[in-house]
Amino acid sequence: MNKYVVKLSKNKTTLILVALLVFMLAFVKSLIFIAALLLANIIIGLIIRPFKYVLAGIEIVTLITIVTSFAYGSLAGVIVGTIALIIAFIAIARFTPRALIFIPTMMILAWIAPFFSALGVTAVGIGAAIAYNFVVLLSIVFLGGDLPKGIIYIIINIAFNIFLFTAIAPGLLRAMG
Repeated sequence: MNKYVVKLSKNKTTLILVALLVFMLAFVKSLIFIAALLLANIIIGLIIRPFKYVLAGIEIVTLITIVTSFAYGSLAGVIVGTIALIIAFIAIARFTPRALIFIPTMMILAWIAPFFSALGVTAVGIGAAIAYNFVVLLSIVFLGGDLPKGIIYIIINIAFNIFLFTAIAPGLLRAMG
């Protein structure tokens, strides 16, 4: 066997192993980011739980969902956003029948977010927060609910998401990418 053929096959094997290692590290990195974001979501929910009426609207589900959609695609955003929203509802002990409206809403926002990536994560995230809160308002109006508390929730949630998507989302997205 020619010594050049042996050397070439060793180089191919090395190249394949290096490519596989890089792929695995990228996959592990994305799982670590997603796990850390979901853990932060749990912690925030548990901290807010005793103060849920005072701190209504403070959540990172929209941030987690949209940034994950931008970084890893629509399907990842849908899965992570759904898990994050369910965790948030359980953590603050507010899993109500209206959650059956909010979960599909977040799934739709996660799915379509990457299609608007040219606008940037800040604009898309703020738009998603506004759209989500519009659905919250509709659910209060048509399914019953405390309108004054709902409006306070919506104002705080939109303001908090503006802060998150302006101050945190761009850097978080760079770190995830």
